[in-house]
Amino acid sequence: MRITGFTSILLILILIFAFQLAVSASSYENEEYEVIIEETLKEAEAEEEFDGEEFELNGELELLRDPFAYYGRIEAEDIIEEEEEEAEVFQPAAAVSKPSFTITGVLQREGMMVALVRKGSSVEMIRSGEAIDGYRLVGWQDREAIFEKQGQRFNLSPQ
Repeated sequence: MRITGFTSILLILILIFAFQLAVSASSYENEEYEVIIEETLKEAEAEEEFDGEEFELNGELELLRDPFAYYGRIEAEDIIEEEEEEAEVFQPAAAVSKPSFTITGVLQREGMMVALVRKGSSVEMIRSGEAIDGYRLVGWQDREAIFEKQGQRFNLSPQ
């Protein structure tokens, strides 16, 4: 079979058109990926902010590798506070029920720990000394957050 000049030109045009379609499709996919990457980076930047400051990247990477790495560490101030609390006169309090919220995670930053507390469908960040539903976060021991209400302590593990 012999290919004529018109047929060969037509064949070349078809190949060029097919190549252009393939290139434009791949560039469209690249644009989609670029948009997805930009959105992901924006979300990550928004999550890095806490009280107007950004978490240090190295600390976050370390927590991503092992989120429970800092649970066992207690600062000297925490130990002194606990000793002072134990020295106070204890008065029996009425029975207090276990907290209805759960600990979903923990963030560590420059020796400060923040508990991520799930209460219903919302998640709140609680620092040491802050309270939620009357339960005050008083410290950390091993992998548990210690909450106190009316003199009674409750140890909650992340779930």
